[in-house]
Amino acid sequence: MARIAYDDQTAVAYKAVREVPRDGLGEWREAIRRHLNPLPGMTVADIGAGTGQFAVAFGAWFGLSVLAVEPSAAMRAQIPRRPGIRILEGHSSALPLPDGSADGAWLSLMIHHIPDLEAAAREIRRVLRPGAPEEEFRRGEERLRRAVQDAEQTPDPEPRTNWLDLLVLR
Repeated sequence: MARIAYDDQTAVAYKAVREVPRDGLGEWREAIRRHLNPLPGMTVADIGAGTGQFAVAFGAWFGLSVLAVEPSAAMRAQIPRRPGIRILEGHSSALPLPDGSADGAWLSLMIHHIPDLEAAAREIRRVLRPGAPEEEFRRGEERLRRAVQDAEQTPDPEPRTNWLDLLVLR
């Protein structure tokens, strides 16, 4: 479950002030292109999708199908309804997705919300399709673990983890 409860007013404000304009995400687009080698029709699980900024971008940039998983009803309500985006209620430690249903998983601006890192890592592994080197997943899993541990050692974890993005490939 999320560590912050988003009501409708907060979700609208988040979308208005926290989303980066699409043209400001060019470096992310190129990084994703290099690491995922996206092809139209691939599926990415956007875990903690928030207001859908990256869910929309993945479709627009690469023609990907997106499984946008978000625990907050108020945040889910802000995700644009577009072809190729399936919006689901859920959280990182109990993903509402079948085994092997995604080619990649994206966690953005939400790592500080994960209360059970081990459960989240197991769930991400479960929903990713087989095929990628196991080493890729372990590197992503270890970065996630280190980020959360690092944040827990500071009095205010928000600044240290808020801008951490993690792309887990399969």
